[in-house]
Amino acid sequence: MAVSLGRQDLLSDISDKDLTKISETLVNDGDPEPVNRAISWATAEVAKYVAGYVVPEEQEAGYVRGLAIWRLFMRLRDEVPAKWKEEKERIYGELRAIRDGKFTGLDLGETGSAETRSGRGRWGSWARINPHRLGRYTS
Repeated sequence: MAVSLGRQDLLSDISDKDLTKISETLVNDGDPEPVNRAISWATAEVAKYVAGYVVPEEQEAGYVRGLAIWRLFMRLRDEVPAKWKEEKERIYGELRAIRDGKFTGLDLGETGSAETRSGRGRWGSWARINPHRLGRYTS
């Protein structure tokens, strides 16, 4: 499930003053909507890792907030504060664990199944691609 966040949602993790300063700097550099673009990027990034799993909305929103704020700092081309570097590493560590199925207690979503997620899908099995089975060749 994809979360939908806006500028106001980031204010739980960064001050309005800091967010406004970053936003104004990036707008002056030519990006008309830096906050929305950072949120969109972070939402897509998180979705890549949690696809196929049901992640609680609050947890997923926290990942998006953290990555969006890190992305904004990174785009300033200044040194990203250590707090946000560490937060990015923590988030990616958890996202990789989710992707790899190491988080216990997360249900598989509608698009995932234990058989296909483990790499044992059957779409290319020999029984399906064997031309003799299809009657095209005779020996």
